[in-house]
Amino acid sequence: MRKELFIIFLLLLSFLFISAAEDFGVSEKGVKYDKAIVSNFNKNISNNKSLEFIPVIIKIKDTSNIFITKNDSIEIQNTKDKRRKEILDDISNSVLSSLSKENFQLEGMFSLGNGFYGEVNRKGFEELLGDNRIEKIYDNSFKGHVHLVQSGPLIGADIAHSNGYDGTGGTICVIDTGVDYTRTAFGSCTQQNFLAGTCDKVPAGYDYANGDSNPLDDDGHGTNVAGIIASEDVYWTGIANGSRIVALKACDEN
Repeated sequence: MRKELFIIFLLLLSFLFISAAEDFGVSEKGVKYDKAIVSNFNKNISNNKSLEFIPVIIKIKDTSNIFITKNDSIEIQNTKDKRRKEILDDISNSVLSSLSKENFQLEGMFSLGNGFYGEVNRKGFEELLGDNRIEKIYDNSFKGHVHLVQSGPLIGADIAHSNGYDGTGGTICVIDTGVDYTRTAFGSCTQQNFLAGTCDKVPAGYDYANGDSNPLDDDGHGTNVAGIIASEDVYWTGIANGSRIVALKACDEN
C-alpha cells in the first residue's frame, strides 16, 4: 500500500465521528450484520411499513489473495492495487446483479472496489445474508456517525496495517483546536513533560489561539481528528497509529 493512500485515508476519515461499539450478528452463511438493521425492520413492521427501505453499507470479502510487501516497487504496488480493485469490482458487480432494483437501490460504490452502499428492503436484506461473498452489512441510518473500527476496513486501512504500513516514522501536523496529549491514546503525557519536549507521541506544538506553547485541546474536535489519525488505543486504533502528532492550536472552544 503506497504512502500516498494514507493521505487519502486521513482526508476521508477527518469528517467522520467515532461512536459506540458495534453489535453484530452472523448469518448461516457467515455474513456479519449490524443488528440495528433488524431492529429498524421490526420497527417498520410495527408501523405497517413492511416494505420500508433501510440504508446500509455492504463490505465484500477480499478473496483476491493479492498482498503488497515492502519489497515491492511502486510499479508493482500499482499493478497489484489495480488487479485487486478489478477482482473486487467484479465481485461487487456480481453481488449487485443478483439483487433486483425492487429489493436494493444502489447509491454508490467504494473506490477501492471492496463494497457499495444503498437502501435495502427486508427481502433484499435476507438475500444479502445468504451471500457468502459478503463480509459485513452495516446499518447506515445515522448519517455522519461512523465507527473508526468500521471505516478503517472500508477504506482498506486494515490491508495497509497487515503489510506493515501504520505511519511509523512519520509526523503529522494537526491544525485544529489542539490535542489532549494527556489521553492514553496519545501516550498519557503530562503538561510539564510536553512543555519540556519529552513527550513521544505528541512531541511538539503551539497555541496560536492564545499565544502560548501549550496547545492543549479545550474543545475536543482536534483531539478527535488526531485520534482518527494516530490513536494508539487498542479498540479505537488510528489509521496511521504509529505516527506522531504535532499539534497547532488555531481555534479555541469558541
